[in-house]
Amino acid sequence: MLQGAIIGAVVGVIFSLVMLLARRGFRTKLLRALKEGGPEAARALLDRKVEPATKVGVNQILSQRERMAALALLGDVAALEQEIAGHRGTLTAVVQVNALGLLGVAVRSADPADAARRLDELAAQMEREAGRTFALVKKKTRALAVLAQGLTGQAVPSQTRMTLDSFSGDGGIVQLLVWQATAQALEKTGQTQQAQGIRDKVRAFTDAFERPATG
Repeated sequence: MLQGAIIGAVVGVIFSLVMLLARRGFRTKLLRALKEGGPEAARALLDRKVEPATKVGVNQILSQRERMAALALLGDVAALEQEIAGHRGTLTAVVQVNALGLLGVAVRSADPADAARRLDELAAQMEREAGRTFALVKKKTRALAVLAQGLTGQAVPSQTRMTLDSFSGDGGIVQLLVWQATAQALEKTGQTQQAQGIRDKVRAFTDAFERPATG
């Protein structure tokens, strides 16, 4: 029994590592396409590698979160809004994908208040309707909602920042989106030195978030 548990744990670690490397690999390809061919080339790669999903299955959560973050990185707010509105599936699957989508909208909006409000409502729905089994999903969704509120000038507590580290360690484009949102939220509350340090981490990969959004 113990041996089986150990084997299961090892398999889980290996699977997580493989997925991490896959996300990093896709991020590298997307950013290369953006640098060499511009937004059109990057978008074509995104649509080819991670097609938009109407019905979000559990096995699509990670890839569709990456898609949401990529659309935010490319500044396509209209596509984000369209895909968020069209997502169907279980509550937990849709919430995990749409939460990143709404954070992307907030990051890319001159006035992030509406997207922040909708993300707060999404987190509240998750807290209200999902069972205890999804406690971690609830916690992470609430952390994203608090981060989005930070874009409107509200302080982001250090405890929330710790929860957000799980997204920052994602290894993919989601990581860049959360870093960018954190930097902008810190700037809103006057923590410019900390914000600059995080912005520099994003810029080490790309300056795409500094380009105007579309849609």
